[in-house]
Amino acid sequence: MSTQYIRIERSLLLHGNEFGLTLDGEILYAMMRDRCTLSAKNGLYDDDGCIYIYCSRKSAAKMVGCSVRKAVTLCHALATAGLIREVTTGGSHRIYVRQWSEPSVLHTAESLRDGGFFNVTIDRVHVMPEDYITIDVAMLASNISNRAKVLYALLSDASSKQRLYGRDVCSLPRETAMPLLQCGRDTLRKAY
Repeated sequence: MSTQYIRIERSLLLHGNEFGLTLDGEILYAMMRDRCTLSAKNGLYDDDGCIYIYCSRKSAAKMVGCSVRKAVTLCHALATAGLIREVTTGGSHRIYVRQWSEPSVLHTAESLRDGGFFNVTIDRVHVMPEDYITIDVAMLASNISNRAKVLYALLSDASSKQRLYGRDVCSLPRETAMPLLQCGRDTLRKAY
């Protein structure tokens, strides 16, 4: 049996708060973005090649490990950020997931929020940025906090890139971890 992972772009963790996203919203986005691959395999795309997914609020709540009420808030934040667009068709909601791109001088957070993110299309469904972390799907289903899950993924990624005396070491400075996890020192200490 192969292990499944969800990828989260580092730049999303770093800049997500500029779009009004919490860590839970960023995880939900990453999981929705991952579901686009399955939608492509199942032929869920429109005439323009834009892939869509179906994801009820109850399903979103289960994915993130929160209440349905909070899932409604997270989906609204993703829509406001411009990362998803919902279309009602015959009683169900199609969710068009858009591809995250980091704000820059040319593409400010405001311009991205106002339609600057590209739709995930059949041609670009497998395009992923180079700098991301992976979280094991089995870990996402566990009862620890989402902040601790992302912290574990960050630590695992850091240890795979550092070796000292032939052994993996893990060094993740607080100044690096706190902005990625959207927290202060006390909250970071609790996540450990």
